[in-house]
Amino acid sequence: MDMGLSEYAQTAFSFIEGLEALPDKSDVLRAIEHSFSQFGLTTIVMSDLPLPQESAQDIILLEKWPHEWSALYLGRKYLHWDPVARFCRNTPQAFDWNEAPYDHELEPQADEIMALARDFGMPRGFCVPVPGFAHRCACVSMSGQYAELTPQTKPAIQLMAIYAAEHVKRITASGRPLKNCLLTAREREVLRWAAAGKSATATAEILNIKERTVTAHTINAMDKLGAANKTQAVVRALQHRLIPLDL
Repeated sequence: MDMGLSEYAQTAFSFIEGLEALPDKSDVLRAIEHSFSQFGLTTIVMSDLPLPQESAQDIILLEKWPHEWSALYLGRKYLHWDPVARFCRNTPQAFDWNEAPYDHELEPQADEIMALARDFGMPRGFCVPVPGFAHRCACVSMSGQYAELTPQTKPAIQLMAIYAAEHVKRITASGRPLKNCLLTAREREVLRWAAAGKSATATAEILNIKERTVTAHTINAMDKLGAANKTQAVVRALQHRLIPLDL
């Protein structure tokens, strides 16, 4: 795939727009499969992160895994040893699987999980934490034999993943509805440019304001939207049509 940044953003917006018409989880999964495959991502799992008494079966919202891998992962209860799942609980930032830390000597189960993932055609993956509702965190984890994970593709993938997760939460009635929210014109502008993949520095140049002012507007919008990070603020603004689905 050879696309410019704005085209990646448009891919994300097209996915988001199409998702809104899908009321069923199976339809959502098919849409995710189709759109994420454009980035070489062919295996996907969306789940809440488990409470101590929960198993993986209790908290998986959607999954598209190789059948043998799914049986192995669930049967051996790998979720409680998975370094990717653990790191997702402890960071608000999206990350490559190989960035999830663990002790190779003291955690042989973690080594086993990562080695088996490679054997099942998942040599590289990407995980997107999704700050949850009522203090519950979720994640979207994805991978592929030829995953295209670059500084250009990752922002679009992250936006798509968080939007998909929040959409699934809404249609399964497990998400918290957003209270009435009034963003200022400037807050909408900075979120709109963030949705288009622009950094705070670039947005400041476009709007002819200071970068610290962009950051302040972003933080204010996050607070109003109940978002834990900028990407989630963008997602919620898009969901509630506070900013448009265009560039």
